[in-house]
Order: sequence, then structure tokens, then C-alpha cells
Amino acid sequence: MVEVEEREALMARLKEAGIGTGIAYRWPIHTMRGYAHLGYRPEDFPVAMRKAERIMSLPIYPALDMASAVRNTVAQLRVDLAEAARMASTYPAAFLDIAATHGQIAKGYVADFVVLNEAIEVRETWIAGNRVFVS
Repeated sequence: MVEVEEREALMARLKEAGIGTGIAYRWPIHTMRGYAHLGYRPEDFPVAMRKAERIMSLPIYPALDMASAVRNTVAQLRVDLAEAARMASTYPAAFLDIAATHGQIAKGYVADFVVLNEAIEVRETWIAGNRVFVS
């Protein structure tokens, strides 16, 4: 899930590009009929209301390759390539608590990376410092 400023416009743009999206949490819990007996009004939880208007789900599935995910992030979410690359490497390494050895190209780090062309297509793959794929 991601939080975006103009959700409906982005969802429409993604649909035009053939990328499905969804809204998992359209209504905050305090606004649902099953919780009406608690007496909450929408304005009682302004953050929840704001999030419900801005959060959407993006497709993530086993067949989605990393280059496509980065390319879609750049093209559809309008994230710059450097940030999209960090989202695919540095941030997951930190989340997995392996950032001391993974997630960046630096001395002492595991040397797994890809070389992309201008269209964000994989041209080379390097694993443990060895080139294992060239297109």
C-alpha cells in the first residue's frame, strides 16, 4: 500500500497503463455501521479520514520482476530513479536488518546488482562480484 496525494488521478493513470490497483481501506472503522453504537463522528479521527482518502494498493505478486517494479515506480508514481533504486535496495535491506552488508554498492558490501539502460531494462546482472547475465 502507498499513500498518495491525488489517489483517483493516479489510479486512473495506472489503469490506462494496464496496472490494476485497489483500495483496501475505503472507510475508517469508526465510520462503519457496525461501530455506529460507539457514537464517533468522522471528524473525531481526522488522520484516519485523511488516510482513507489517500491510501491505495499496488499490485505486488511473485511474477513481478524488480526492474518492472522500479520502472513502474518511476513512470507511474513519478518517483525519481535514484529514490526508486533505494526503494528496491537500501530500504528493504534496512527492513531486513542486513543493511551492514547489503543495499548499496560500497567496499565490504555484498556485490549483487544490475546495470540498467535508459529505459530501466536490465542489461547486466552481477552476483557476488561476478557478471552472470549480459543482454
